[in-house]
Amino acid sequence: MSEMAVLNRPRRIVVVSSSRADAAHLISPLRALASRRSIALSLMQCGAALSEEYGRSCDLLRDEAHRLDIPTCDVGVPLGIDTGAEFGAAIGAMTTAFAIALESASPDLILIIADRGEMMAPAMAATTLRIPIIHIEGGERSEGALDDAVRNALTKLSHAHLVTTSLAARRVEAMGESPWRIHVVGAASLDQLRAAALPSIESVLEPIGLTPSIPLVIVSMHPTTLDDDPTAEARALLDAVDHCDSLHSHQILFAFPNADEGGRVIRHLFSHWCKARSPSLPSAKLVTQLPPQSWFTVLNHHATCAIVGNSSSVVMESPAVGIPAVLVGRRQEGREVGDNTIAVAAERSAIIAAISTALSTQRRPLWATSNPYGDGHAGERIAQAIESLPSRAVLLHKIATEVSVVDASSAAHPRARSHN
Repeated sequence: MSEMAVLNRPRRIVVVSSSRADAAHLISPLRALASRRSIALSLMQCGAALSEEYGRSCDLLRDEAHRLDIPTCDVGVPLGIDTGAEFGAAIGAMTTAFAIALESASPDLILIIADRGEMMAPAMAATTLRIPIIHIEGGERSEGALDDAVRNALTKLSHAHLVTTSLAARRVEAMGESPWRIHVVGAASLDQLRAAALPSIESVLEPIGLTPSIPLVIVSMHPTTLDDDPTAEARALLDAVDHCDSLHSHQILFAFPNADEGGRVIRHLFSHWCKARSPSLPSAKLVTQLPPQSWFTVLNHHATCAIVGNSSSVVMESPAVGIPAVLVGRRQEGREVGDNTIAVAAERSAIIAAISTALSTQRRPLWATSNPYGDGHAGERIAQAIESLPSRAVLLHKIATEVSVVDASSAAHPRARSHN
């Protein structure tokens, strides 16, 4: 029997957004879920999504929610990011705020996404309130970032898993999650390429101060948060950009770094570099926030020659538009990539060589590149998977699947073994 029949009303689902990246990944699922009579949505936003400093992506999702007649709520706790201690304290304060907000909303389910540390707050609050958790984008890897541990923790706290790839599904199952809880849906950000006509390139680039007719390279680099110096790889990338002769004829669009430790330092480095670039060369600009469809307009623009950095766009979205991509450093280690991608260490000469190769590579047509992250129809699959979920009681009753256990003596860490 369906949950709706048991409840005799639509299932109440709270969707949580905490960052700029969420907008691209949530708009399509929100639209698909809002069309279901069996589901009643509400949206809660927190963290950097509410911040003027990071472009207030909350406004974009709030406007979409209002258009879909979805009620919204802000969980407005300041997000400290300059040190790990500040970030930890902010997550603690958010957990308290979400416990209060979720108890008041009394949802049947909560939908969280990806791997941001802030997502631990609604996940822990939902756990204490016995609200089943649906998690999007578990089973992936970003081995050079704290996000990797957060993502895996969210997987174990969650009760249904909407993953992007078959490999991600196998990883989630290997963590002991029952196969019936796991659904392969693809990456919902790619749905933006199919949802509607993209805006004109002129309307996107000219307000930024870039020229549509001049070749463009996108740089999207975030802190490598597991390193002692989270900014070191970004510095190496900027050094390579500065010494790459191939880029002297290109405009450069720097995307804003994430709200992570070291992010403000990287932003300052990028901003200073843009201002110091010789006026005899094409422009370089740092942008705080581009709406998803504007971002895809730039990626899909015929004069955009490459994307360079360590963001999820380098990994997930560049294959869909066929643009050559250079994946720099450790942050996304272990991530699946398309065959348009060159992965290199964060070292100047290696980055320069990879950029030069990318700029000499012809971009492919839309959807022509092999992309492990799907075909741009994830939102509908997400809605179907959520609508098919069993009752709250069934979801909450988690039993880890059996795995083969290696003999303890052979599995022990070498330093733990006896040397007698």
